[in-house]
Amino acid sequence: MQVLKQFSIPIRGLKMGHHDFAYTVNNDFFSSIEHSPYQGGQFDIKIALEKKSDNLEFQLDFKGHLVLDCDRCTDSINFPLEGDYGMILKYDFDEREEEEVVYIHPESSDYNCYKLIFDAIMLSLPMHKTCDSVENKECDQDILDRFFSNPPENENENAFSKALKNLKL
Repeated sequence: MQVLKQFSIPIRGLKMGHHDFAYTVNNDFFSSIEHSPYQGGQFDIKIALEKKSDNLEFQLDFKGHLVLDCDRCTDSINFPLEGDYGMILKYDFDEREEEEVVYIHPESSDYNCYKLIFDAIMLSLPMHKTCDSVENKECDQDILDRFFSNPPENENENAFSKALKNLKL
């Protein structure tokens, strides 16, 4: 949890107006987040913060890669990601999160934006993550050949296949 403390922004003493913050996210970040499906990556994060009298507007931009397994061949890849994400932070005695608005207690002195960073990266992931998205990388052909080869036939599989073919729905 010590790793995540560096993402804390002191909002109480912050002057009204525009502020910029820059962070680097690495493997330690992902392994520090409980229930993170990914344990590695490297991102450059830029946060533009606009402090107003009644709220704070965050605009987050990121670029880097996430270490994950290819959906097709299961090979480990450095999947490139970049994107932006916006959020509004408002004050309320009832702390809660809505779609793009987070409510914090009016007496809060800081806001830790690690969850904002993590959510932005996770929301930018496409449905299919394959080696095709990585430059100079192709799926492991040996693994693909194993997936798509015909399994050896045996008597039990034949009997089961015949029974399924004879099934009338």
